[in-house]
Amino acid sequence: MQPASGPFAVSHAFRWAVVVGLTGLAGGLSGLGLAALLHAIQHLAYGYSFASLFHGESFLEGVEAASPLRRVAVLGVCGVVAGVGWWAVYRWCRPLVSIARAVKGNDPRMPAVATTCHALLQIVTVALGSPLGREVAPREVAAMIAGKLCAWARLTSDESKVMVACGAGAGLAAVYNVPVAGALYVLEGLLVSFG
Repeated sequence: MQPASGPFAVSHAFRWAVVVGLTGLAGGLSGLGLAALLHAIQHLAYGYSFASLFHGESFLEGVEAASPLRRVAVLGVCGVVAGVGWWAVYRWCRPLVSIARAVKGNDPRMPAVATTCHALLQIVTVALGSPLGREVAPREVAAMIAGKLCAWARLTSDESKVMVACGAGAGLAAVYNVPVAGALYVLEGLLVSFG
């Protein structure tokens, strides 16, 4: 599908700029939203105050204040959620596409439902005590959104790969508040280039 021509044509540079801005926004919002979900589940699961959702009581303090029975029960629930959840994702969703595969492959798009379910499962299980990292989910969601935006804006495959990598970097930067590390992750970890 070719971009519109004539007086209503939108320049390629403008479409690129819109995708860049929206990808950064998606990275920030996915990091913020998933961090809020993570903290809310932690507070609910371990029974500590929602008043300290973003400031105050740490996760360690909340877990230490919970009874031993509650801690064991939460970890049991975590195992069930992880087992059933990932079985369901692999059973009923389209095959997952990793960020690295999206950046290096022919089609940089990631399946929306599978990626979202995978990210939400990561956040829920980390909140319940799983040792997974909390940065993967926002990276995946932001990269997936970047791929969808690139398809909508009809960017080239190479441009889309760069934007998917940038989305992943924005998600990483948002969740840990490390913009320079997010940029280095994109350059060295995904694009393997300083070009």
